[in-house]
Amino acid sequence: MFKRDRVNLRKKSSFFMGILLFVTLGFSFFLSSKFIFTEKIPIRNTTINEELSIPGSGSVIIQSWLYDPSKNVMEVTLLTKDIKNLENDVLFNVFQRNGNSDGLQVKTVFNDDEIYVLKIYGLSNEFQQVALDVIKQTDEEFNEMEQTSHQKSEKHKQVLTTLYADQRKVKQEKIDVKTDKEYEVYLSDVLIEETNLQIKKARNNIQNEETKQQTLQNEIKKNEEKLIYQTEDEKAETQSIIDGYQQLINESSEKTKKFEEKITLLNEKIEKLELKKRESNLSGKL
Repeated sequence: MFKRDRVNLRKKSSFFMGILLFVTLGFSFFLSSKFIFTEKIPIRNTTINEELSIPGSGSVIIQSWLYDPSKNVMEVTLLTKDIKNLENDVLFNVFQRNGNSDGLQVKTVFNDDEIYVLKIYGLSNEFQQVALDVIKQTDEEFNEMEQTSHQKSEKHKQVLTTLYADQRKVKQEKIDVKTDKEYEVYLSDVLIEETNLQIKKARNNIQNEETKQQTLQNEIKKNEEKLIYQTEDEKAETQSIIDGYQQLINESSEKTKKFEEKITLLNEKIEKLELKKRESNLSGKL
């Protein structure tokens, strides 16, 4: 009798232990599921220092995108081209994937020509991803009443492109408060760096064109050697090929000349930026 009760008790204990183990494992999975699912979110992070063309509206480059975790603040430096003119303004709007976007703020803390330094406030500690809209705002006229010619204007907004920062990829760095003069110096450095990249690209293009020209010259030499043993008809055909190669060399030489002229202008630009930087440093110390 007692032996049978002990056997039943062991069976019941094993059954309850199994249930307890199942509940514990389920609870552990529930706690870790947020992390697991977060890791499965595809990374969305716009490449730094890569020109993004906007059809019919110029281009934009992210020069830097920094995140300061201690302040939950981001600083974004954008280099734009042919986006802003006398007829439109450039605005920005921001959203975060995780957390309430209503409390987010994006402010243009410095603007020089088509360069923008933005700060983003109100981020969640676990924002995951941030989307930054670049918006063109124009004045659009319309008739107030069909029977009159009185014109009014209203603001028309168009999202030109959306830029992204992923919490797993964005550069984390302390973001300091700067004065206008400090931003002028900072932007001079930004433009000098960008101009040096353009010079490097132009030099690579020159090297590619020179390699192309050398390859074409080799082809011309090979065909000129064939002329010695060819008939008149064959010579005419080979000479046509040689002339075609020579035309390509001439076109490549023109491209090389333009790249060299561009490098000269870019070096002059750097000299002016260095001068502006020195002036900003001096005026900032006064």
